[in-house]
Amino acid sequence: MRKEYATKMYQQGKLTLGQGAEFCGICLYDFTALLAVQNIPVINYDPEDLDRELAEWA
Repeated sequence: MRKEYATKMYQQGKLTLGQGAEFCGICLYDFTALLAVQNIPVINYDPEDLDRELAEWA
């Protein structure tokens, strides 16, 4: 039950990876794997942010 709650809260941006793992009582690696099994992206990066950052390096 805690894992379901933590993954939903992470997906909504209300918990960080570390907070989610701690809430579940598991390591960060296992929490990341749990998210992957549920098809929840671990990295939620806006493509526009990526374009802007890449433009700064050019």
